[in-house]
Amino acid sequence: MVLKMYIGRLFIDKVALDYSEMETVDERQNYQERLANDMFLYNYKKISLIEEEPVFFVDNVQSKMNEL
Repeated sequence: MVLKMYIGRLFIDKVALDYSEMETVDERQNYQERLANDMFLYNYKKISLIEEEPVFFVDNVQSKMNEL
């Protein structure tokens, strides 16, 4: 799975999600929020130029090994 950040239709950044050590939904939610905050701070210069709030999506990327 991948957490992606967009502003409007403009793609800004993405980061891979690893839930292997997390058992509860709350742990996963906190993990996603922490990653989103880190991505926001890392890309702050790009975001401040556009003057809009970013939107975050979790994308379930299928493995090429699972394709038929």
